[in-house]
Amino acid sequence: MIESLSHDGSSYIAIGMRPQAATLEVLRSQNGREWTVIASNLPNGDYVFRDGRLLVIVDSLETFHVAISNDASSATVSEGMRSSGAPILEPNLLCYSGDILVSVRGNGRVYTSADSGVTFEGPLRDACLSYMNRVDVSFVKTLYNLGNKVYIGLISNHVMCGPIGRPTSSVDDALDIYTNPPYPNPFHAETKIRVSWYFNVPSQTLALKIYNLYGDEVSDLTAQLQSKVEDFASVVTWNAEGLPDGVYVVVCRSGREVSSQKVILSR
Repeated sequence: MIESLSHDGSSYIAIGMRPQAATLEVLRSQNGREWTVIASNLPNGDYVFRDGRLLVIVDSLETFHVAISNDASSATVSEGMRSSGAPILEPNLLCYSGDILVSVRGNGRVYTSADSGVTFEGPLRDACLSYMNRVDVSFVKTLYNLGNKVYIGLISNHVMCGPIGRPTSSVDDALDIYTNPPYPNPFHAETKIRVSWYFNVPSQTLALKIYNLYGDEVSDLTAQLQSKVEDFASVVTWNAEGLPDGVYVVVCRSGREVSSQKVILSR
């Protein structure tokens, strides 16, 4: 699965397992078709990329850093560093917000690390986090950052978001909008995006935009979405002509509600 771009933007970086290999590997490709292994025999654990230059792998006892060259032509796996502060004893989702590594555990608690997973602090205390613990304790399904905010998506269709100081600054009711996975994905020229919503959501309140992984808006599909409304749904076409290959985030908003999907542009 393509996970990141190299720091200089020249290559894709992926985590995968070849048929003849028994462990996960880091692979690199300049065209999305031919892949070269740059690191093999990766330790098991949850992982996250940072700026295409660092892969962090965290298991229950140790943290490993995989340093990746600017053009992703090589990678070096560190020795395991024993994690401290808050051991990870359950499933774990990771993302970066600036220089801070954010960890959402299977028990619904949120921890942060300023040294890429060697030391964790927390859990963060917040009324909304307490709500998540009571209502959706084991149902966190996605975690990602967009701009300066961290988004926590729950199976119940709640979305919590906020800056890293308060990663869950607000709790919405169950979402009344849903952004379907784009198809095709990955895509090389155009992809279709279907958004649906409940009858109580006025279509004129919806906004559909595309962002890159730096949080920059690259396309506004709001007018197209609102012009193709039929039975509380709309299907739009995103033409990515002129944009570089990479990972983008499709975000539909209505008031405080946010529904999103990731899509990969690969020519």
